[in-house]
Amino acid sequence: MVLASVPDAVVSLFVDAFVLIVACPFVLGFGAVLLRGLWPVAAIVAAFAYLTLAWASGQSLGMRVARIRLVREDAGGPPGVARAAMRAALLLPVVVAVFLLADAALPQDSQSFAARPAVLYACVGLVLFGFVTHLWALWDSRSRGLHDAATRLLAVEDTAAARVHFPDGP
Repeated sequence: MVLASVPDAVVSLFVDAFVLIVACPFVLGFGAVLLRGLWPVAAIVAAFAYLTLAWASGQSLGMRVARIRLVREDAGGPPGVARAAMRAALLLPVVVAVFLLADAALPQDSQSFAARPAVLYACVGLVLFGFVTHLWALWDSRSRGLHDAATRLLAVEDTAAARVHFPDGP
């Protein structure tokens, strides 16, 4: 298996972010009607569900466009729901922090949640943590970020060999 390149991973990230941004008004509208004040929870749950379900099979829409796939490093097959959920749980807080920082940078009233100092400090910390987890790939022998090392997943080029599911053992 050939490991995915960094430019391919970046393309995948931006396509998936675009998908989430395009879907956001629908999710937020649905959440605002049904959950009223809890609409941000609906957005986070929807993003978590999208990433978990997409990564469980090995490919999100962004990965499909970039022609990369996630595989288990031990068996070579798709990650499955548990590993995909863990990967989403490790990455989603950083994504939410980026969106909150973007929101805080926009002109708004002083009562905004994103403009509160504690929220800003937490978001900056999460974004720095995100940089560290991705920079880890520079030192990892398999070029994995911490989120992939923790979940024992590899991002590989999408070839027929990457889609083969190896048996878990005898």
